[in-house]
Amino acid sequence: MTTNQPIPNDTYIGDLIHSRFMKVEDLTERWGVEQIAVTISRTEKVPTIPNAKDIDPITKKPREVMQTVLYFKNKAGKEFHRGYLLTSKEDLESLISATAAKTAGDLLGKRILIFISEFRKKPVLRIAPTPPEEPAKESPEAQRIHQEQMQRAEPPAELTYKKSEGAPDLPPMPGA
Repeated sequence: MTTNQPIPNDTYIGDLIHSRFMKVEDLTERWGVEQIAVTISRTEKVPTIPNAKDIDPITKKPREVMQTVLYFKNKAGKEFHRGYLLTSKEDLESLISATAAKTAGDLLGKRILIFISEFRKKPVLRIAPTPPEEPAKESPEAQRIHQEQMQRAEPPAELTYKKSEGAPDLPPMPGA
């Protein structure tokens, strides 16, 4: 017997309908981005049904095809629950170009950039053919100096309020 399961209040709305694979909405709605750099944590072949109308004459059921899925970890180090379904030759070529991988094992720990593109006038996810740019890392001494400067810093001049003609009065700028 199945029991009811409460849904936590902080559940992302897109997760109310189950999906095994990453979607455009994960980038645009969940994270509010057009592209995301990820680190591949594992690869797996999974059964999929690319075309429900492609019926196997023996089983009378839609044909299943084994396709590759790339999984990755989030910033907290947990694996994201949906993988990236690798479906196009273009994505495979981009994956090879971005990672220089020769084997599936070579992909583990490699960073790729997933972005939104278009196919047949619909948004789709794609892999960029170049690896994502890594942010420059500051030395501990540079980080300490930067932190001290930020604590002493005055707001930049661009943050001063300006009143346009017909605009309502703005509150005074803090510290002014």
